[in-house]
Amino acid sequence: MARNAIRPELAEAREQGFHNIGEAARLSGVSAKMIRHYESIGLIPEAVRTLAGYRLYGDADVHRLGTSRCC
Repeated sequence: MARNAIRPELAEAREQGFHNIGEAARLSGVSAKMIRHYESIGLIPEAVRTLAGYRLYGDADVHRLGTSRCC
């Protein structure tokens, strides 16, 4: 999904293979708080958001998070 695409509902996004921040944190081993911090300082690009404002992360985003953690 392109970062400027129409914002989907969370259920629709999950059907397309996207993860919310909690799932991305669990899969990557990086806490949700750190994901938000990385986004705020520009270490990772801003996440696509649903209509309700939930952040969405694809498998590539989760992989990037997993390889960017410190220890």
